[in-house]
Amino acid sequence: MHTFIKSAVRAAFSAAMILAASSMAISQPALRKAMDYNGDGRTDYAVFRPSDGYWYILQSNGQYLFQNWGIPNEDTPTPGDWDGDGRGDIAVWRDTDGVFYWISSQNSTIGINSWGVSGDEPVARDYDGDGRVDPAVVRRENGVMTWYVNRTTDGIFSFGWGATTDFTAPGDYDGDGKFDFAIQRPGATSGDYASFWIFQSRDGIKVDFWGIGSDLVVPGDYDADGKTDLAIVREGPDPSSGLDWYIKLSGGGFFATSWGATGPDYTAQGDYDGDGKTDIAVWRDSDGVFYVLRSSDGLLGGVYWGGANDLPIAVYDTH
Repeated sequence: MHTFIKSAVRAAFSAAMILAASSMAISQPALRKAMDYNGDGRTDYAVFRPSDGYWYILQSNGQYLFQNWGIPNEDTPTPGDWDGDGRGDIAVWRDTDGVFYWISSQNSTIGINSWGVSGDEPVARDYDGDGRVDPAVVRRENGVMTWYVNRTTDGIFSFGWGATTDFTAPGDYDGDGKFDFAIQRPGATSGDYASFWIFQSRDGIKVDFWGIGSDLVVPGDYDADGKTDLAIVREGPDPSSGLDWYIKLSGGGFFATSWGATGPDYTAQGDYDGDGKTDIAVWRDSDGVFYVLRSSDGLLGGVYWGGANDLPIAVYDTH
């Protein structure tokens, strides 16, 4: 994967723009609708183009959406359902002023929420389960990671969870419809096991070991049980090496597969086929193609969208 993603995503998005159903599970829509811009239950293909500042979105129904939004090298994408209409909204967080800016898909109005300060990491998710993204940031100082959340129904909340050397990994790990505070903690050396520390909103604290500290966290619901699974991607030693995906399913068991290449690819997991399961996917900078391993039939889907130096919005959820 690009050095840009390694340095920016794994270093709290340091001053760079990183553009970003199971009927049995109430939380499944919340886990996937951030990138569903037409509300049909499928992740859409979206890239940000730094050269012109536009979001280019190819919806699953074949329609296009082009929108100028955000400042390259200053803003971070924070896609999600900000207005509660069941569709993903175009949104960014601006490091220089600590403000979330979004466009409502419901009525095309602009939303603004001042939350955080320069140097924070945006982690906007739905922490109170009301169907709307909550403005949220993580602040690393004095050896502690503190989460600051402005919940749309439950008010302001701050919580110390993690150390400054940990990586954020928010998700709905207990399936109650609310996102949980979670971190990935590297081991003492790069080859040691990493641990996940999860403060679940319903089921309390959970600690699990999965992957090693240099792995990338790629959250998703890969078995459609309404819970975020522990999922990581391991890069190879050189650009031509494959990307190895290791997924520990919340419903039991695990699976592993190689998908993508270390050098040219960005992780872009999402539910592209609408079966309720997160699909393993990458976007390739060298040819502008989304390569999706569809969970519904196990076949490869390839969609050309974007070009060299674009950034896939879906990478916002890689940590």
